[in-house]
Amino acid sequence: LLLTAASLSEPAKAANPNQLEQFLPTNKCTNCDLSVPNLSSTDFSEADLKDINLSHANLRATVGLISQATAESNNEAIDNPDRLSSQASESKAWLEKLKQRKYKLSPLQEPPIRLFNLETANQLQSGALQLGVGVRQTRPADRPSAGTGDQIYYTSIDWGITDRLQLGFAAEFFDDATYHPVNGQFPNLTIISFAPSFKYRIFKDDRLTMAISGAVELFRLSTTPGFFNDRPIPASVRTDDKVPNTFVIGSLQVPVTYAIDPQVQLHLTPGIAFYPETVNGASFFGTFFNLGTGVSWQASERFSFYADANLSFGSGGNAFRSEDNSFFNKVLWSIGARYALNPKVAVELYGTNAFGATPTTRLLAFIPDGNELLVGATLKYTPDLGQGYASTFRKQPAVQLSNRDTQLLLDGLTLTTASTLPPTSFRLRGGGGSGGSSSLSLAYGLTNDLQAELTVDQFGGSDSVSTTDSGGPGVKFGPGAKIRFLDQGQGDPFSLSFRLAGVRDFGERPRLGTLFAELPIVYQSNPKLAFFFDPKAAFNNFDDKVGLGLGVNYAVADKWQLIGEFTPVFTGDRSVWSLGLRYFDPKSNLGFDVYGSNAIGQNQLGGLVAESGASVGFNVHWLFGGGIKQR
Repeated sequence: LLLTAASLSEPAKAANPNQLEQFLPTNKCTNCDLSVPNLSSTDFSEADLKDINLSHANLRATVGLISQATAESNNEAIDNPDRLSSQASESKAWLEKLKQRKYKLSPLQEPPIRLFNLETANQLQSGALQLGVGVRQTRPADRPSAGTGDQIYYTSIDWGITDRLQLGFAAEFFDDATYHPVNGQFPNLTIISFAPSFKYRIFKDDRLTMAISGAVELFRLSTTPGFFNDRPIPASVRTDDKVPNTFVIGSLQVPVTYAIDPQVQLHLTPGIAFYPETVNGASFFGTFFNLGTGVSWQASERFSFYADANLSFGSGGNAFRSEDNSFFNKVLWSIGARYALNPKVAVELYGTNAFGATPTTRLLAFIPDGNELLVGATLKYTPDLGQGYASTFRKQPAVQLSNRDTQLLLDGLTLTTASTLPPTSFRLRGGGGSGGSSSLSLAYGLTNDLQAELTVDQFGGSDSVSTTDSGGPGVKFGPGAKIRFLDQGQGDPFSLSFRLAGVRDFGERPRLGTLFAELPIVYQSNPKLAFFFDPKAAFNNFDDKVGLGLGVNYAVADKWQLIGEFTPVFTGDRSVWSLGLRYFDPKSNLGFDVYGSNAIGQNQLGGLVAESGASVGFNVHWLFGGGIKQR
């Protein structure tokens, strides 16, 4: 806590020099009189303030954590209102509010409601909401067009109706050729599943919890003939056309959770899955039983580790064999960790051989064979709908944005800032260039460390850049998200984020999709100078590009910044450069850029591809919403 107490109204008394000399190097002094005229900027983060007289001290802009200094046995030193002057009343009120306020634990601070592929008996408290979005990714496939491998995209929402009843909804999407050949071919497979679900707690004591959960899913399967489809092929249908089929699947489970201690839990989840015995005249998974087990360990307030395994048995099977189109039982496993950026946002990383992410499809092995390792990543978000969750794990209050901090909420010309928008804030940017590029991006701050984004781009350079390099000839549209791990403005050595975006070209078919990832790092060496380091990569079916963005943002005046950026591209392509001048007024939160660049665009892939010449362009910026406040 930065105690912003002013100098005191009463005349300052002289301090005992010996006592002051004792306190400063040791941060300890019993029955000391430190009522000196000025203790401004003194570090109280580890100070023992018991019985110390601060009644006439000027504590303005102290850098210490007074909340640590006044903890437990030291509380009396500050609790006495006579110890501080009336000019410190605001700080004292904040301290009292901080000590009295009790935050409710968010779902990310509670034991997990599910592991990666295993339902647990834990569930959300009444009124709590948990959202998730993620992807499972294989390595590049062994088919002729390996591309970026196979991906399963998924999302989920869970809601605590009461303390005993939880409702949920999950959805997933898969659209790729099979990873391995089936009957010597690589048939196309599309799976879409929508899964409403429930979980009801039937028993709970201090250690043991038991629940019942179930799901009924609308399952749409589209395959080329010969793969989950043995019906005769009409003459009007091409052999490479996918044939769709929609039906209902479901599952029923009885999860049991035993708490060894508050941090470690064991889980056992028996259940049954229902699939059709045949689809389009071909055999399918049928009905099979499942026995799942797992362990969860909350190692700290930020780190948790999970592992689970599922064994199927019965007349059906949870795995498809590519050699002979038969079905068999396969042990499914997953192992990974969760890292919480704050009580409302967490990231999960894991490995698994399971296919889906809905209650019924997560019991299937990856199609075909179930031998491939999939790497999964899930973003969890728990909005505060009046529950009163803490906004951060930090012990000190958040430092409000300075004017310079507000300027650095904006991205560079082709590089991304490591900052994230404050909650409920929006950032809008639009612009264009003489080379034919145009862009529009909208970002929204969900929490202090998470923002959601939408981008629309038309890349330039069509006369010198192939459509393969530019990700297709049409307009690119797609969502993205950025999560922040370190924040220099709150005391970290630098700011560090991770950003992921998926965009699709909406030009002529086949429409190309591109996955983009970057790790923006920003270091402010002084209030005027900020350095950008931005490792980034773009992946699509035709080409991968990897580069390292290097940039500088220098405030030449209160509202004017010079921006220079250079990105060497390590995949044999031309390097990208940009140079521009930015005007941004933190009072009105409006600004504009004028720049020159050889990049074909500004967002995602556009900042990794250079055209043969250079172009000039402009951007307009607008920050708005309730979270934008300056110091």
